[in-house]
Amino acid sequence: MIRMSLKILGTRGEIEETSEKHKKHSGILIEDVLFDLGEPIYLDLHPKAIFLSHLHPDHYFPEKDKKEENPLREHSKIPIYSIEKPRGAENWIKLKKGKEYKVGNLTVIPIPTVHSKKVKTTGFLIKTKGKRILYTSDLLWIKKKWHDKIKNLDLVITDGSSFDKDLIRRDKETGQPYGHASVKKLVKFFKDKGAKNIIITHYGKWLVEDPKKGYIKIKELTDEKTKVIPAKDGDEFSLEELITTKEIKPLVPKVIAKVEPKWGL
Repeated sequence: MIRMSLKILGTRGEIEETSEKHKKHSGILIEDVLFDLGEPIYLDLHPKAIFLSHLHPDHYFPEKDKKEENPLREHSKIPIYSIEKPRGAENWIKLKKGKEYKVGNLTVIPIPTVHSKKVKTTGFLIKTKGKRILYTSDLLWIKKKWHDKIKNLDLVITDGSSFDKDLIRRDKETGQPYGHASVKKLVKFFKDKGAKNIIITHYGKWLVEDPKKGYIKIKELTDEKTKVIPAKDGDEFSLEELITTKEIKPLVPKVIAKVEPKWGL
């Protein structure tokens, strides 16, 4: 049996703090397709295509230095799929919500998300070898009209900016909320939708400054139906091996992080 390779390249959100296993910004490689480009070194993997969730600098590194005229250099002709056109992309494909895009063994469907006031955002429903994966990227919520498409997922990869407090702001004119939902809220949401496995990534200070404590808090969310996994830079998974099992939860007191994470909106 050919196994599907999934690698978490970077797990750090848009924060200054780093730790040994949380230095790199967002990037997920599924087979030879890259989802988000938070670091230039990811281009050395020679992905067949790149799908961008949104154009914040921790998800598309050329946004960090807009003076660079050709940020992608010799990689500028790699097909880049996104809602808005990224700087430096010579081979850009504009995403349409709900449309299927076939790249190699993957079928990728953009699922609109609510996160940012400044840029448009999307998650990706990825189908391959009979499995269904949702990569949400940064997330406040997903509108109800899309909920039927994200039921009974084999795997969800989602936002770890804050553990138990939503990070929400509102537009002064429209009142529209934007920001990040907490890990606890997102895990409950996807559990209720029947997700078998949930990987948490894109961390704020709460985990990066004390990873061991953060890992315990995330693993405590595992139950008999859903396994919840804290990601680290470079973690590699075979989807076939992500089997939900009962886990013994560590007998430690829950500690709430006192320092709130920063986030890019």
